[in-house]
Amino acid sequence: MRRSDLRRLLRLTPEFKSWLLKDSMRAIEVRTDPGKTKDLYKKWKQESRIKALNLANITEQSKRASSMLNDVQAIMEMMVAEQKGKKPD
Repeated sequence: MRRSDLRRLLRLTPEFKSWLLKDSMRAIEVRTDPGKTKDLYKKWKQESRIKALNLANITEQSKRASSMLNDVQAIMEMMVAEQKGKKPD
């Protein structure tokens, strides 16, 4: 990959640029050999997909937890309504 292509890629994908700069070894590797950028870009894409899958999993778990909490809240509201119906003598 030529340096001009590398600059364009970094300009178009700021997330990739920040990922590169997080590890000084990756940044040095790209500076010394811009041709290795393709491999690093593939690695970054793979990692970002894994994160996206984890977010999907978290979303599903959140929906399940929300549903369970709604059920518990409904039960508690029924219990409160039942207690209000029974007034102490």
